[in-house]
Amino acid sequence: MAFKDLAEVLDDTLRIPLNGKEYVIHGVTAETGLWFQAIVEAGKAQADAQRKATETGTAVPAEIELPADIERVLEAGRGRDLQREALGDTLDELTSDGVSQVRINHLAQTVLMWTVLGREQAEEYFNSGGKAVPPNRAARRTATRTRTVAANTTRKRA
Repeated sequence: MAFKDLAEVLDDTLRIPLNGKEYVIHGVTAETGLWFQAIVEAGKAQADAQRKATETGTAVPAEIELPADIERVLEAGRGRDLQREALGDTLDELTSDGVSQVRINHLAQTVLMWTVLGREQAEEYFNSGGKAVPPNRAARRTATRTRTVAANTTRKRA
């Protein structure tokens, strides 16, 4: 079996219906994809710091230390426009059609999620209207098992 042309087997566009019209959003460049990944990693680090501060009753650090490669990508991305990078020429079309800023933000976040987490997660986010998507059943079960195991590791009295 030989590899097929990737363009034949992988669709790198999102087709988003809005007010009876379909908008076509093309996949971002590799450079933009790395920037999106760095944004997500920085967000995870911030969330982890906030969770740790809440658990320990301490203040959230003013600055979160990130790996050097993430810092470099974020620094290189300063001044970039997330909406423009995510939506490309479709941003002009959305703007000329009078689409609200709230919806444009939602579309840009959807593209970021599609780029970093995949189509399924992006669809769940999009279809939720931007609400936090609960983890899938397997993730919830793993989390429950992890907590149960940790609770059962207490030593018994001798």
